[in-house]
Amino acid sequence: MHLALDWTGVRGLSSQCNNHGSLRDHHDPGTSEIGEGKTSSLSRLGEDDLCSSAPSGSNLMLSLKMGASRMHYLLPTHLLTLVRCAPANQLLISSDRDEIFAGYPVHDVLKNVSRGWKEMHDDFETYRMLEKYRTGGLRLETLYGTSGWLLDKWKYIPIALLAHALAPSHVEWFVFLEDDAAVSWTNLIAWLATLDPSEPRYIGRVFPVINSTLTFAHGGSGYVMSRPALERLVHARETEGAEAFDQRWENYTSTSCCGDIVTGAVMEEAGVVVEKSGGVLQMETLNTITFTNETWCQTPATQHHVDAYQINDLWRFQTAWVRKHGWTVPYTWSDLFRELVLENIQSPRKEWYNWREDMQYFASANESVWDSYDDVQKASVESAENCAEACDHEVECLQWRWIDGRCFLGTELVYGIASEQGAEFWTSGWHLERVERRMGEWGDCRGGRGDGR
Repeated sequence: MHLALDWTGVRGLSSQCNNHGSLRDHHDPGTSEIGEGKTSSLSRLGEDDLCSSAPSGSNLMLSLKMGASRMHYLLPTHLLTLVRCAPANQLLISSDRDEIFAGYPVHDVLKNVSRGWKEMHDDFETYRMLEKYRTGGLRLETLYGTSGWLLDKWKYIPIALLAHALAPSHVEWFVFLEDDAAVSWTNLIAWLATLDPSEPRYIGRVFPVINSTLTFAHGGSGYVMSRPALERLVHARETEGAEAFDQRWENYTSTSCCGDIVTGAVMEEAGVVVEKSGGVLQMETLNTITFTNETWCQTPATQHHVDAYQINDLWRFQTAWVRKHGWTVPYTWSDLFRELVLENIQSPRKEWYNWREDMQYFASANESVWDSYDDVQKASVESAENCAEACDHEVECLQWRWIDGRCFLGTELVYGIASEQGAEFWTSGWHLERVERRMGEWGDCRGGRGDGR
């Protein structure tokens, strides 16, 4: 049985936030007694004032897609940090069930999917379990890591339609984000100000579909649509008839791997082809981005695969940046590197994995390969110190990584991540003299250099 898309009551639910203004208005400073009658402000070091000075975000709708099993871990961090400057009545939080979270409506965007899919299709197993967990008083976070990601692809078209239905008429841009994405309010507003919202625009980090002419914007990196683009989607649905349109695209979704591919297909059919963001919308993080002449001066508005700690670090960086430079100066990967990375690579790091492996040396190499190594390369597999010496020996080497019996050298610059529990424990290091020389060659990204868009 098909359930026609019905947003009755949704506007009423959303209107509970409309009188709150922006996210910062939920966090009025208070006082508490400390010692003998002394009081202390709880205004988070003036961050509320920071949002009040932000450029207007009144022309955008920010859509944040959450999984119900992760919501209580990530949503508080988002609301307290990087999205707090967004107008609250233009923040759409979508998930797998309806609820009110700290005063904000969270919308179950799957409730209008046809009942047959939800009751019978394997993709909806977690959705059915969510209802049992909710009514049984069980902890939803214990479902994380199950097949919840299969549900994700069914959310994309409903979220786009809901965003259009809820957006005030003055909204020109729709920004769609995942729960594990970080957004730079500074860079996002500055970037959107350079674009024309009167044209149908669908912008993101573009990928092709294998064995197809279809291209799409990667969902994890975030993507942006103008109002005319979404109106083409809505018009296509109205022209075909809502029930027929929904059934056809539900069938398409059921055989597709990913919701961002579904989005690319439905937008292409509506006459809107995806455009490249040129490095502004990112699938990388500060830990995984390869710093090169091309990326150094890009101004990332999003980062993907971040956790709550990284989101908080980026908020603290943005707060300090705005206090020093104001809201009109976007920051670059180079600014993030100088402030958050450089001091952490001054010496080798144990239990750290810095990714690059452009040259590889193995103690277990076969005889012919081993014989091709010089003495420094052979010794490199014996210790971290020897691996660092091998990096010094190779004039293009910027970093190295060692574990007993293996030494990997990198000719490009990556910060890396801590070794996870149960993983191999590598020691990583960087050739600081060459790193600083390369930074000088890339420049400070001011005074006329492009920003990578």
